[in-house]
Amino acid sequence: MRALFLSLLLIAPLPVLAEAPGVVASILPIHALAARIMQGVGQPELLLPASASPHDFSLRPSQRRLLQQADLVLWAGPELEGFLPRVLRALPARVHSLALLDACCPAPADRHHAHGRDPHFWLDPRASVRAAAAITEALAERDPAHAATYRANLAAFRREAAALEQELRQRLTPLRGRRLVTWHDAYSRFAERFGLSVIDSVTLDAHRPPGARHLRALRRAIAEGRVDCLYLEAQFTPRLLDVLTEAGPVAIGRLDPLGDSLQPGPDAWPQLLNRLADGFLSCLGPPSQVPARPQHQPPDQHQQQQGHEHRR
Repeated sequence: MRALFLSLLLIAPLPVLAEAPGVVASILPIHALAARIMQGVGQPELLLPASASPHDFSLRPSQRRLLQQADLVLWAGPELEGFLPRVLRALPARVHSLALLDACCPAPADRHHAHGRDPHFWLDPRASVRAAAAITEALAERDPAHAATYRANLAAFRREAAALEQELRQRLTPLRGRRLVTWHDAYSRFAERFGLSVIDSVTLDAHRPPGARHLRALRRAIAEGRVDCLYLEAQFTPRLLDVLTEAGPVAIGRLDPLGDSLQPGPDAWPQLLNRLADGFLSCLGPPSQVPARPQHQPPDQHQQQQGHEHRR
């Protein structure tokens, strides 16, 4: 009887395990949030390498195929990935897309931003939690078999984000009252959350170089000592930096809002915010000292497949 029972077990069909939905995230910060919620179930795909600017990007055929095969596409919105709306409209009807900027931050609260609404929501821990909640519900709807895991991951992420916010607020205290100028208008959410005073940006629109009148006003502010810190990004123009710093001494820092050189995965979001805090604090060094360019980590296999021809 025991032998018969064992033989029946061997020939009985195995239960079919539910597969995780095919998720594609447009940029590394969104990929990191999705990876945290999907942890233990599956892994999302990253559409753009972290070294690429989402403001202006041309998709390769392999990236278009990745979108066509997806169940769920996560992106910020047209304010950031201006190339994506037309691409998304051409996808099969079964492919659902979720604009996280609408999900987490629908009110036009950032009127001082060049586009009316700062799309860099992931730089605010609380907005990131709201975006993660929207990702969770979208996944649970498409994959009810793993809904409990998604929601448990979201609960853990809420606690992690709250702890990180408290830690960063303490770390950034030395910058309170400092007059900060960033390279482009990407940090309003981070500055408001942590009480920083970003008084201007070198370029107000990521799609256009700064105008001569605006540069003259910045030079005057630096010459008069009304700028305490000037922050560069990966795409800064050395000649433009010289034009600004020759007006007078100013402390220099470097910021990275997209996580260039970070390894994609569930830990990338807290690493990005910690590195951003490091970047803001780096301006506390001597005036006019330009930090060395960061050493990039070797790209992962996915980035190697996508190439690095679309750099900022």
